[in-house]
Amino acid sequence: MEHTLRCTACGKEIVPSKWIWRCTCGSPLEVKLPELQIDLSVLRPRWDIWRYKLVLPTDAIASLGEGYTPIIRRKVYDVEVVFKLEYLNPTGSFKDRGTAVTIARCLELNINTIAEDSSGNAGLSAAFYARAHGMKAYIYVPQDAPEGKIALIRLSGAYLVTCRDREEAAIKAMHAEREYIAYVGHLWNPYFIEGTKTIAYELYEQMQGDVVDVAFVPVASGTLLLGLYKGFKELREQGLIDHVPRIIAVQGASCAPVYEILKGAKIYGVSALADGLRVRRPPRLHQIIAAIKDTEGDCIVVDDSLIRGALKDMLSMGFLVEPTSATVLAALSMALEQGLVDRDELVFLPLTGSGLKVVTTLTKAMEVQG
Repeated sequence: MEHTLRCTACGKEIVPSKWIWRCTCGSPLEVKLPELQIDLSVLRPRWDIWRYKLVLPTDAIASLGEGYTPIIRRKVYDVEVVFKLEYLNPTGSFKDRGTAVTIARCLELNINTIAEDSSGNAGLSAAFYARAHGMKAYIYVPQDAPEGKIALIRLSGAYLVTCRDREEAAIKAMHAEREYIAYVGHLWNPYFIEGTKTIAYELYEQMQGDVVDVAFVPVASGTLLLGLYKGFKELREQGLIDHVPRIIAVQGASCAPVYEILKGAKIYGVSALADGLRVRRPPRLHQIIAAIKDTEGDCIVVDDSLIRGALKDMLSMGFLVEPTSATVLAALSMALEQGLVDRDELVFLPLTGSGLKVVTTLTKAMEVQG
């Protein structure tokens, strides 16, 4: 689809004829589509994110069946909660949505090699989508990434590069970009957010137009939060919903840059279990803060003790998720205690990643929990 890329800092607009992932001023870009007007009665007769191709910035399609994950409504902590089972996506996380749009755009531009940096899920997603669509992938991971995710990336046939930490992985992946290698890192890639915004569209359809009051979103690079925010805004702009839900960002105590900026206070604690939440300098930090403020939301920080308790509750409900997914339930409990959420509000909790990739971690966590 015809679209432009707009710089989130200087406002420069670019008509992209090649792969571009940041502005010449060094700031992140965002996709700007023509005026939207989607008719839900004539959507594509398919049940993946490409059902919403009219609001996606590519004419190509790259699919492994991502999207249209189930929702389950339950009463939890005496509050009505809508869970969305994003861990049932093809490679076991919501990242498949952003990867699918990214790979489709790469196909459109005749790109055959990509580079991605990740602590696990995004790298795994990029590796398998690239392989399935005839591309090579270089995946840069921190040395302490979960063993299960590393093993699966290797099985994909991708070139795996182990780095000292998460930040070094990002730097090396960026430097890997060549004329024939596209850096598609989800921290920067503007097309990734276009994929994650489809969660809002699906939720609207699955709930038959009912809108949640508040959404709890785990935040590392912020692609899920910004995608939900953009999707809900697009729905409101088209007159399909009357409000954008309050967004409450959830971060781990070991790495909470959003909380520290929003609250102006440092956090001290340990959240080693939430291995997916450790981006110390997300490029879109100011966008994340702006989205939270615009929805009159907030940020909550959880530690390993709270995550273990929430993970136990998740497992008892039948949700086989990784610890990072359990952070949203831990945050809901804290929000209720702090009066940030009323008992009569409808709450949205996306369950972002599968526990099948971190069985050893889950076992150890539950042994500590007792």
